[in-house]
Amino acid sequence: MKTSLFPALILCAALWALERGDLRTFSDGEEAKTSLTTIQVDLAGEVVTARFRVPDHPAIGYAYAGIQVALGSAEGMRSLGFQWRRSAEAPAPKQLTLRTRDGKRLKLDLAPYGAPGPAWTAVGISFDDFGLSPFDASNLSSASFTLASHTVKDAIPLQEGTVEFRRLAWSAAPVPGRVSRPEFASLLGKKKALPPGHGAWIYDPSEAHVARLRAYNQSHPVPIRHLFVYAGSISWGADGKAALSALKGERLAWFQGRLPGMQIWANIDALDAKKLGAQPWAEQERLAREIAAAVDGLEAAAGAHFDVEPYDGAQFPFYVAMKRLSSKPVSAAFGSWDFPVLQVVDLPVLMAYDLAKAPKAYGEAFARLARPFIADCAAAGTTGLLGLPFAAAMMEYEYREHRTSGAREKAPYVMEDFLSAALAVFDGDPGMRRSPGYAGVSVWALPTEGKKGIGPPRSEWGYYPNTLKEGCLDLLERFSR
Repeated sequence: MKTSLFPALILCAALWALERGDLRTFSDGEEAKTSLTTIQVDLAGEVVTARFRVPDHPAIGYAYAGIQVALGSAEGMRSLGFQWRRSAEAPAPKQLTLRTRDGKRLKLDLAPYGAPGPAWTAVGISFDDFGLSPFDASNLSSASFTLASHTVKDAIPLQEGTVEFRRLAWSAAPVPGRVSRPEFASLLGKKKALPPGHGAWIYDPSEAHVARLRAYNQSHPVPIRHLFVYAGSISWGADGKAALSALKGERLAWFQGRLPGMQIWANIDALDAKKLGAQPWAEQERLAREIAAAVDGLEAAAGAHFDVEPYDGAQFPFYVAMKRLSSKPVSAAFGSWDFPVLQVVDLPVLMAYDLAKAPKAYGEAFARLARPFIADCAAAGTTGLLGLPFAAAMMEYEYREHRTSGAREKAPYVMEDFLSAALAVFDGDPGMRRSPGYAGVSVWALPTEGKKGIGPPRSEWGYYPNTLKEGCLDLLERFSR
């Protein structure tokens, strides 16, 4: 049997004696009982064998199956090593996900590392390919392989087969990276100085909100300093290329005239944001050049703030280009992130909402996100804001109302309960407030007055309260450094 090995990788591997309890499976069957997917994982010595059958799942539109392997501490490690092989009918595994003890997930497309064949072949994957921060690397706990996945649009009726792994372990050996990134070392240490304070998102002009902002800032030592004002959108043409809408410069000027001294950011969002990462680097740079010129030309704009969800590493060239081409600071809201993007943007904002429907679960989810985010910001030499649900989000809300029938569903909580759960995390870990990576929080949100609930226009439900309650605003100061 022919075997291809990386000697240095094998010699330096921190071999983890796997036990059956270290293995678990996952599939679309966990999401819906209508799934016909089956997956089984077995351990014989050091060999992990996964057998799967993944039929189409029209009820939810997609189907998948994979395995998760607990691998112990990765302290001092630099890569993941393993050998693998597959049966002739099995598809090539698509994705590798590393998980930290805090629950953070870091995903990587496996295609650049080749596909397994019938004979054992060795693979080494550098931690650098994931964009791991030092905090992430020291907190890794498991690796997950998506072995098969397809959507209804793929028109794949069935994927099945067997994939085997052995010598699966973290390694201290450095291995060549396969993920290309644009040069950004020249940008390190060039963060633009920003005034300290909290932030808030707002979409439309409102004299009432302006009055509340003024009153709050006059009566509290740590003000709301950063206002992320909706200014425009990125859309996609029939040719697949991105286009920027005309920016609402008059809206930014309206806020600047009423709130002197506040940083008025041009908030630019995007639908189907995954298309950004699918663009070639040159196209991402072209878009960044267009946006940088537009924002630089708006006197009222402190800089560009991006709400381009979800983030993945393929979008990194866009942020590098924005930072290089814009004369103003660059900010972005992230639900997930990698370390390089925190090293580049001037003001990262964590979207720590839409996490859980109950305060206890919200607090747990918030801790899993906020702690590594703050630690990563500090290591990246930047300070970040934590976006919290001061008004309703699609998971944290007091009630929701059907936009057609008017039916109302009440939740057994108020928004103050969710904020108090986040405060409990801070109170239990004083180092979070003191960290150089923490600047404050960003208020989600100052809602548009008269809007029929918070939520996407196409959503059947509107979520409430669609106003910033005084009881919630009263809690803001407790999040100050």
